[in-house]
Amino acid sequence: MSSSDHIELCLSPVLSLDAYWVRFISLLDSLLTDYARGRAQRKTASETGLGSRRPGHRSCLRMAIKNPMKPPSDA
Repeated sequence: MSSSDHIELCLSPVLSLDAYWVRFISLLDSLLTDYARGRAQRKTASETGLGSRRPGHRSCLRMAIKNPMKPPSDA
């Protein structure tokens, strides 16, 4: 007996949930958990200054492309 079967057996008599609804609730739970983890990771990244998703943010790569270093002169 798997854990989802156990949940289904425990909840079905009380709330009259069939396998479809138990599966739906399980998927919704995993989706919300993944979303919450993603939000926490983005918050951590922004607090440490690792990056910004704002369109006006100038990364080092963009600045290097706009202002390339001059090649060394042949002296």
